[in-house]
Amino acid sequence: FNLEEAFLFVASGYFELTSKQIEVGKRFANGAFAQVHKGFLFPEKGTNNQTKESSGEGRRVAVKIQPVPESSIEQANMLGELAILRALCKSEENERLVKYFGTALIYEKNTHQIMMVMELCRNG
Repeated sequence: FNLEEAFLFVASGYFELTSKQIEVGKRFANGAFAQVHKGFLFPEKGTNNQTKESSGEGRRVAVKIQPVPESSIEQANMLGELAILRALCKSEENERLVKYFGTALIYEKNTHQIMMVMELCRNG
């Protein structure tokens, strides 16, 4: 994504979470394109829920971190996968599916990453 495209995706609500809501902990899995960490998900500031600073507690989650692909085709594939994940996991509660809480885009000067936040399953 370029900066303008990233802003449009964030402004349109495509990325439901912000990096401020996610606390990334110890890495417990590695793959060819991503790493998975234990972490915590905190309510967004400005909601009726307590904030990270006031509550000190969050939901234990798994955080999959991967770089944003450079090619526009790979970016489109990634966005398609996120849309499928969102539709599957938010359409209905199913005990056989890992819960998906949302995705955050980290767009900094030298780092463009996606953070997918999911249920932390027993035994990783």
